[in-house]
Amino acid sequence: MTIFTPIFLLVFLVLVVLFVRVFVLAVSKNGATAFRATIAPVSLAIVYTLTLVGVGLASRNTTLPIGWRKCFDDWCFAVTEVKRSGNHLDLRVETSNTGRRAQRPDSPKLSLVFDGQAFGLACPQLNDRLEGHSQHPFTITIQVPDTVQKVDLIATEGGGPSALIIGDENSPFHGKSVWRLVP
Repeated sequence: MTIFTPIFLLVFLVLVVLFVRVFVLAVSKNGATAFRATIAPVSLAIVYTLTLVGVGLASRNTTLPIGWRKCFDDWCFAVTEVKRSGNHLDLRVETSNTGRRAQRPDSPKLSLVFDGQAFGLACPQLNDRLEGHSQHPFTITIQVPDTVQKVDLIATEGGGPSALIIGDENSPFHGKSVWRLVP
């Protein structure tokens, strides 16, 4: 959790309160006051949205070295080895739980990026429950078209409102952390 998570929650609660006020004013047939009262929540929503998009656009993709763990709170994912044979890539990957309790990741996703175009990668092992302080290594084999020059792998995690949190990798236009599988 970053500082932007509580900021998101605060902005959300303030917006709810302000829109309830607008609704109450509108129901009480105080239309002019209700219309003026919409300025604050609409302005707050616009400022937050512009900040969300601006931070996303200012961010850059990061290339992670093979073997580097990318952690999402206590759950981590790593590409530990890449072997190419013909038009296949064998990825040795590992999920791990650095926390004390058993847990399952929150909506993990893998995406392959072939020459800049992203494709979802089905990987049921990502949803496995991991005991505390444990690792789960496994292999993923992918077919790479002959015409592809560059292959990256992106691992993300997080459901719910993570796309609305400033600076979160799931937010709009935000740069991603990638493993370069084929340079």
